[in-house]
Amino acid sequence: MSRPAETVLLLTANDLLDGEIVYWAEDGGGDGRWTRRLDEALRFDDKAEADARLADAVADESRVVSPELAALDPALGPQADADPSAPKLARLRDVIRVEGPTTHPELGRSTGR
Repeated sequence: MSRPAETVLLLTANDLLDGEIVYWAEDGGGDGRWTRRLDEALRFDDKAEADARLADAVADESRVVSPELAALDPALGPQADADPSAPKLARLRDVIRVEGPTTHPELGRSTGR
């Protein structure tokens, strides 16, 4: 399945030390940093730019593992009823990575368990 041209991408990975989900963000100085906050994630409109940053993340074996690009699409995503300003992830797999299991609301990441 091909990605629509207007889809915005995020770079996501797992923190090497604790396995938590992290996102690539701007740090204001032209470089970048990893953050646990989805709303701080840098959004890539250009696929080539996103792929270049993904290649850098793959080489950054001392900080993250399993880097990949996740698609955002404001028209899609199970979290459409959430905060309207929050990023909407297009794949259920990415939503589960952020929010936790889909089995019961009390088991999700937002409960702090």
